[in-house]
Amino acid sequence: MDVMLQSLGDGAVLDLGAAFDDLGPVAHTDHLERSVICGEIEPNTSALLNRRLLYYAMTQAGFVNYPAEFWHYDFGNQMYAFNSDEAAPAWYGYAAAP
Repeated sequence: MDVMLQSLGDGAVLDLGAAFDDLGPVAHTDHLERSVICGEIEPNTSALLNRRLLYYAMTQAGFVNYPAEFWHYDFGNQMYAFNSDEAAPAWYGYAAAP
């Protein structure tokens, strides 16, 4: 699932530090966190705070982030199982016996 944040006021997409579907290093979920540590951006940079908001909202709801794309989250599928800290199995629907 791909998600972004929008302003409640005007519906504009909030700054997350990279364009949606940018596949470069800037799209990695931890890119801005590493930028703070290196002193390249300030800890109160809006893109950093918005990424944190997105990450915490989604992970608190049980979704798992794909680390190469800050906007991509999964729940219950193969990517969820692969990126989960809990070695959780992927979930599949029931199939009727033949």
